[in-house]
Amino acid sequence: MKDKTKDRVSSVQLEIFAENLLEEKPLYNIDEETIVQMREDLVDRLVQVTNKTIVENIPAEKLFDFEKLIDSSPKPSEIQAFIEDNVPELAPKLTEAYFNFRKIYLGL
Repeated sequence: MKDKTKDRVSSVQLEIFAENLLEEKPLYNIDEETIVQMREDLVDRLVQVTNKTIVENIPAEKLFDFEKLIDSSPKPSEIQAFIEDNVPELAPKLTEAYFNFRKIYLGL
């Protein structure tokens, strides 16, 4: 139960970030259905940014262990524990990745 709550919180945070990006980007004469699709696409892209950042920061000597873990169909809590144990300073790295994504998306 706790894993699902944590996953939902992360998902909600990405959805909020995506919504904020859409509010920052000047969009004119776009119907609500298109905005909903844009928001979903942004969340998908943010998940990709998250995953890429995590994988890029797993030490090389731990990549095989991570691959074995993923292949074993682990619980989300097991993946989270592996990442917490093996990716130091992940929060600032994710913040930087999201900031860079924002700059590119908004054309800053």
